[in-house]
Amino acid sequence: FDECRHYEVLNDRERAAGRHRGNILKCDQRDLVTPKWYRFTGAAGAQMPTACVPKHYCGTHAPGWLSGSHPTRVGQVVNGKVCFHWGSNCCNWNAAIQIKKCNGFYVYKLSRTPVCWLRYCGNAGFDPCKASRPCQNGATCVNQNGGYTCLCKPGYQGKNCEQDVNECVTKPCRNGGTCENLQGSYRCKCKAGFLGKHCQIALMLLFSLLLLLLLPFFFQVFA
Repeated sequence: FDECRHYEVLNDRERAAGRHRGNILKCDQRDLVTPKWYRFTGAAGAQMPTACVPKHYCGTHAPGWLSGSHPTRVGQVVNGKVCFHWGSNCCNWNAAIQIKKCNGFYVYKLSRTPVCWLRYCGNAGFDPCKASRPCQNGATCVNQNGGYTCLCKPGYQGKNCEQDVNECVTKPCRNGGTCENLQGSYRCKCKAGFLGKHCQIALMLLFSLLLLLLLPFFFQVFA
């Protein structure tokens, strides 16, 4: 049995994660009674989104999105979890699924949802960067087929660039300087006799170099 050939199509435009629900609500507890392999295509999108979809989109109240990543190798099958967004919880309900990577597309083994009104969504029209602005601390958000990547500014890390990097762990301060971690940066408090961003400049050495540079000038003036 080849799941990449034997699947049913989900192409209803109301399944698009970027489309607000209409007057008629849909529910996959009723519509997907038997577990089968499905492919998202057409107006629904090409795959499931991997970021939280806003409530009341995708033709239902609680839209479903893939919490995790898709398989990367053709023929690979992985277990996954679909979360359904309701209230303030992006994963108020969840359902176990399987995902297979075919040549140029994915198929999903989906079962009926735990309750109504829940629905599996495609990624058409959905931009999580605009929908929820997930990236923090001035990071740049890049939409990736219904998922996203945050490009962090220096000094931050994490999926949403929410974590401050403790630069002091790398001990950047020299010559006995004390490192102070700041939000998105750090500062070195230098001991007496040293200066510079990393306390790398010795004042006595600097004075000696200046003296060597100025001595020829003094000899010319007073010769």
